Amino acid sequence: MARKVFISFLGISNYSSICYGKPNDVPTTLVPTRFIQEATIKTYCADFQENDLVCVMTTEQALKNWDDGEHLNRKVNEMEFHHGLKHQLAELDLLCAVVNIMVPDGKTKEEIWKIFEITFNVFQENDLVYFDITHGFRSLPMLNLVLINYAKLLKNITVKGIYYGAFEGKEKKENIEIAPIWDLTDFTKLQDWTNNANIFLKTGNAISLVEQIDNYQYHSIRTHLQYFSEYISGNRGVNIYDGQTMIQLRNALSEEIEPEDPAFKALKPILNRIRTAFDDYQEKSAINGFHAAKWCIQNNLIQQAATIMEEFITTFVLEEIGELKYLQDKDMRTSVSSAMSIAEGEFNFGDISEDDLIEKKRVVKMVYDYPHRKKLGKIAIQLKNSVRNDISHAGFRKNPRAFKEFKTSIQKRYNALKNFLLSNHKIRLQNI
Repeated sequence: MARKVFISFLGISNYSSICYGKPNDVPTTLVPTRFIQEATIKTYCADFQENDLVCVMTTEQALKNWDDGEHLNRKVNEMEFHHGLKHQLAELDLLCAVVNIMVPDGKTKEEIWKIFEITFNVFQENDLVYFDITHGFRSLPMLNLVLINYAKLLKNITVKGIYYGAFEGKEKKENIEIAPIWDLTDFTKLQDWTNNANIFLKTGNAISLVEQIDNYQYHSIRTHLQYFSEYISGNRGVNIYDGQTMIQLRNALSEEIEPEDPAFKALKPILNRIRTAFDDYQEKSAINGFHAAKWCIQNNLIQQAATIMEEFITTFVLEEIGELKYLQDKDMRTSVSSAMSIAEGEFNFGDISEDDLIEKKRVVKMVYDYPHRKKLGKIAIQLKNSVRNDISHAGFRKNPRAFKEFKTSIQKRYNALKNFLLSNHKIRLQNI
């Protein structure tokens, strides 16, 4: 079972006693305390077990609040004895260990880095982490956000809660002064959304984004996003041609979703940013292949881009000559592809039955009659010779190309294809 860890920084102020509580807490059930950590642990960490950990970070100056001692009461200008946080946490009879870890003041860049290192070393692999960020030096909230991302990557921690005791936001309820405990956990969730969406849009990899979508309202987005990612990774041309997944994903991303949690309103612009990648997909269209190829090139998926572009040139020609019944016919697709680059008198139909020969001659003749055969055939040949063959054979050939050459070459072929499509007014095209 994963370990639960509570982490908080203890400050140096002479804290006043107050009741801390969640919005729906009954005021009369709250107990005043000088320490937000005590209230947060009682509220969110009461179920910690022997394997878990409560960790309070203190500077030398903050030890006065960790240990018992006298503090100046500024109202009466007299010293008063107060129990420290160490004593208060002991009174909770927690089953887990409670430790105090010393950190520097954080007044220089070097000291901030040291705090970062010390805090990071508290974590173990797969910890479930609860942060109280109420006290500490001004740089600590930003430090915590960076630390969270760093530890998520290197130690696979899960942030279960981020809390802030808003002493300044205190209000009276039933004649009891209460300072709210703000749950800021959604901000780290939004950070995950941002990171994962960025990974998807920059690399085409939707795995992390799909894993994060666990809200039922986004079930359709999750499903179709995963399908799209699989289609691209696995070069699923038939599914890309069909276009249904991309259209349904676009529709799902366009829906007006009103989550119960207002924090998720900030998610909408992220979903809109993802949606724009699917604006131009159509139902059952070879143009979808060129949109997918563009996506692959933008995300450095060169092998997928080369395969999709070449295969969809063939698909496009089948669409243009009205022979889409052969969309998934491997033998006929090979003949169509060959006819685009071989002179008509040199075409070899091979040893096939009379009926097959008649049908193949009919389709191949239509390819030869297609007015743009040579232009598209030239692009397909250049694509195969400059990119696809080298990549498909993992560079095991004389003078294998470097990745940078692949990127340049395939972008050049894509631009040639794009210019052809845009200049042919007979072709219905959106924004390729």
